[in-house]
Amino acid sequence: MPCLRLALVALLLVPLAFTSRSLAATRSGLDDAMLERDLAGVVAEEMARRHLVGAVVVVVDREGVILAEGYGYADLDQQTPVRPDSTTFRVASVSKLFTATAVMQLVERGRIDVDRELASYVQGLDLPHRGGRPITPRHLLTHSAGLSEGFIGSQARTRAEWLSLRDYLARGLPAQFARAGEIISYANSGIGLAGLLVESVSGRPFHETVSREILQPLGMRRSSFGMEPAVLDGLAQGYVFASGSQRRIPVDFLDNRASGGLVTTGLDMARFLRVFLNGGEVDGTRILRPETTTAMLTRQFSQHPGMKGIGFGFWELEIDGRSYWGHDGDVVGWNARALLLPERGLALFMAYTGTDTLKAFGDRVASAVFGPSQPPSARERPPRATVAGAERLEGSYRWTRTARATADRLFTPHWLVQYRARVDASGELELSNALGLFPTSRWAPVGADLFQEIDGARRLSFRDEDGRITHLFLDASPIAMAFERIAWWESVPVQATLVAFFLVAFLVTSATGIVGLLRSRPISGIALASTADLAFLIAFPPAMGLHMFASDLLPLPEAVVPHGIPPFFYGVPPSAQWLLALPLAALVITAVLVVRTLLARGARRSLGLAVFVLLQAGFAAFLHHWNLLGYPV
Repeated sequence: MPCLRLALVALLLVPLAFTSRSLAATRSGLDDAMLERDLAGVVAEEMARRHLVGAVVVVVDREGVILAEGYGYADLDQQTPVRPDSTTFRVASVSKLFTATAVMQLVERGRIDVDRELASYVQGLDLPHRGGRPITPRHLLTHSAGLSEGFIGSQARTRAEWLSLRDYLARGLPAQFARAGEIISYANSGIGLAGLLVESVSGRPFHETVSREILQPLGMRRSSFGMEPAVLDGLAQGYVFASGSQRRIPVDFLDNRASGGLVTTGLDMARFLRVFLNGGEVDGTRILRPETTTAMLTRQFSQHPGMKGIGFGFWELEIDGRSYWGHDGDVVGWNARALLLPERGLALFMAYTGTDTLKAFGDRVASAVFGPSQPPSARERPPRATVAGAERLEGSYRWTRTARATADRLFTPHWLVQYRARVDASGELELSNALGLFPTSRWAPVGADLFQEIDGARRLSFRDEDGRITHLFLDASPIAMAFERIAWWESVPVQATLVAFFLVAFLVTSATGIVGLLRSRPISGIALASTADLAFLIAFPPAMGLHMFASDLLPLPEAVVPHGIPPFFYGVPPSAQWLLALPLAALVITAVLVVRTLLARGARRSLGLAVFVLLQAGFAAFLHHWNLLGYPV
């Protein structure tokens, strides 16, 4: 049956359902023949390569739809084709564009000042204000509030368990790691606060406000943040490909709906994107003023004047060397992307089901629609500069989106997004990733604190605070990213080595206990403590579903890949809570052994026990670093 399904998916070579083309293609400068002839082949090839199941691709200009096509299946079991006008998709973080629009509508009406303290609008929450600098709406819409992430218990399996936006945020905001207005750091929590801002000022629930002020006026009849059954009817089902077959992902409910809760169709999104090509209106219906759309598509924050940044909600995206305004989105089983080229009066929306962690499918489709960008060799490049003391830049840097205050620090894989910076004798900078997630790149200095990619258009810079390098800022693909400098022992290779070391050490010491039992000897305390720690290291990752992320990149056996979404998104499972108690039990056993040894008169001090105490202390420090020492026991 899996092979039969894959064969059916191969029928993607034929686009399904709906196509609309006109002279608009010529008017917009697109090659209509390319769209008609090549796009279907590109989409089919990439969907087969990425094991995607269904997709919709829509291209619009100021006057209407140029192309709208469905590919593959909305439901693989039922063989339901994707249709741009009726098949709905979960678009995840593309939803943030609607939240930003709702905020800016209230700004237009004088009810919100983007530079006023957020606490003056939103009451009942303990809002952070690190360094005495309050968070403002501007900080939320530009992801510069300095907020970290938090995913534990962020989703509900059923509608009955679904929290309101206020209740979810009131349960506990993620920690603020930087002063507001200093660092770009993508954070769902910040857009959640922007949604609560809309609720507080409008006096209505967020999803009702967006429906009344945006969706209904634009005629987006198959779109909603409310996850109503009528909208979910016809939803493209989410899938994850594992061990040669597609696994269907159950539909759940995102508590932070303002950051990723929209369900919509391809043609509904076409109307929304045309708003920003036409100065705030579509077909005579205005939802924003021209100056507001201009502000949303104008850089409001960046880490360096020579680098990309973010407008109000819209990111400056870099894809295959071409610059866009837009937003990506992904939730397990679903992906989406919205792109604008305002200067050409063009926009692209795509949504698809499956796993595309590094957005390879989205990049290929964008390049196929808009054509290749200017090759690096043809671009005007500034002269190289000389950087004094370039060796200060060397070190390890970690993406600032990393969670901080809770066990989310380990559960979410953002900490794996690290770079190692090295400067060679010529003054060129080399960036590499220990896991090979990103290709190694080389950068030439073009200013005192600015580098440009030698084989590309991206730029990077560093932050120097009192003679100490603290951050690396990167025009990543697709969005601008900030990386904080970390100690050598926090790097991925060192942490991976520590895990391997503890596994081997606890395996060896627990094995001695098993050998002793086979020889009719009582099991030692050291063996018992080691067995507890070993059981934790082996059993905890699958209990939390952490290896789900590895299945995106590695061909793991089906038996070890969890079905559906990693459990920690719904909270810490009871089994994992019991497992979290094991390291604490091991520490107690170790402490008892130490006390007994110290109190025993004339007892010989055990070198083995001393070594094991050091091992336990190191393991405790390791767990403390990851906020796992007893959390949430």
